[in-house]
Amino acid sequence: MAKDKKFSWGSALVGAAAASAAALVMSSKPRDPAFHLISIDVTSFKLNFPVLDAEAVLTVHVTNPNVAPIRYSDSVMSIRYAGALLGSAPVEAGSQPPRSCQLLRLPARLSGLQLAQRAKSFAADLGRREMLLESTVDIAGSAKVLWWNHGFKVHVYSHVIVDPVYLDVIAELETNMAKSRIVTVSALQFACTDDVLTNVETAERLVRAAHKKGANIILIQELFEIYYFCQAQKEDFFHRAKPRKEHPTILRMQKLAKELGVVIPVSFFEEANNAHYNSVVVIDADGTELGLYRKSHIPDGPGYQEKFYFNPGDTGFKAFQTKFAKIGVGICWDQWFPEAARAMVLQGAEILFYPTAIGSEPQDDGLDSRDHWKRVMQGHAGANLVCLLWLELVHKEVPLVASNRIGKEIIDTEHGKSEITFYGNSFIAGPTGELIANADDKDEAILVAEFDLDKIKSKRHSWGIFRDRRPDLYKVLLTLDGSNISL
Repeated sequence: MAKDKKFSWGSALVGAAAASAAALVMSSKPRDPAFHLISIDVTSFKLNFPVLDAEAVLTVHVTNPNVAPIRYSDSVMSIRYAGALLGSAPVEAGSQPPRSCQLLRLPARLSGLQLAQRAKSFAADLGRREMLLESTVDIAGSAKVLWWNHGFKVHVYSHVIVDPVYLDVIAELETNMAKSRIVTVSALQFACTDDVLTNVETAERLVRAAHKKGANIILIQELFEIYYFCQAQKEDFFHRAKPRKEHPTILRMQKLAKELGVVIPVSFFEEANNAHYNSVVVIDADGTELGLYRKSHIPDGPGYQEKFYFNPGDTGFKAFQTKFAKIGVGICWDQWFPEAARAMVLQGAEILFYPTAIGSEPQDDGLDSRDHWKRVMQGHAGANLVCLLWLELVHKEVPLVASNRIGKEIIDTEHGKSEITFYGNSFIAGPTGELIANADDKDEAILVAEFDLDKIKSKRHSWGIFRDRRPDLYKVLLTLDGSNISL
């Protein structure tokens, strides 16, 4: 007679743990990224006697499904018409954060001579007002996850039909832009040194790189000129503050914004007579300064002793009308307060930007706030239906953009050395709080995402969030302790 086997909870738990571990390992196995050509936009013509060459921009959507970054090498995308090589576009070597998407914009020139040699086909396409262009590229790279070092080679084939009549192409582009305001935003992430010139040069290099990727509005992290000095309370650090007028970094960024035609919110340590502020100026695409925002919520805790240096901001929350969109800018600790995000969106902000400096907690090595930090900002975006550039999202249904620094910074304090490891994780969130692009905690990054602001506006209105608000019931928000709400 067979002996009954006794059930063992221990064995069952071990088995379940082993199965979960196996599933986790298999899910981490590296996979090929996806490269998809979205469009070929003819932008202008250049005389290359005796024919005209066409300038074009290729937009490629890249998806990294892996839990680790990917890196890919230089390549060239070929563009063909009627079987002949019409032009090419260089694909520069690059990298992409884990589980993220981004857009590559590749400049190209299409040969007028090749078109002339295919005059018969081209004449027929002119008559139909349709011209088929094909593109191919082989992109090689690698993704390393755990012990897997996965090399990949992705073959991309795409085609697009364009109107070969130059004026009609330009008119159509302008019509599309008028109907759907497409804006491309970028969040930068890098490690700071304690040298102003080095950090400003790094910021400019990354702004230029973001512009090459098609970015219209580019966010640099909080107080990027220097180390995050608020780890200590030292009188000497007040010497780092400068007046807004004739501030050398602001002037340099104004010149850069005008050259590239981009919008740049610039964070700086402001001296205003005997007051000091953690401030941002917003620079428009023509280099003009649109205005100033001073940080409203000032933290005071181990490693983040900002109340020693900064007065509470007196500007109130603002929305700035830039060339590309109306934007709101908060600064770091502001991102934890949903009232700030709502105030900016009520004034018409379509995208929220939060330059930040946040990392480890010197008093508690086990405290890691990065996921909490992201979820709060994702809530702002979803609650307001706006886009968010790194920072936080809290039910505003707008995109949101957040830019944080990386690296370890050590500051001499009155009690010895203080150390913070900044955890990066800069991100861009869409209008429902979804993560569109996300950086890691170690690598320099340029995040890029594209939004159709008119579509988002329609969605925001259809949800009724701003229609159904009851400001008459929110007087309690004017109090600190919830009492005396009859003010």
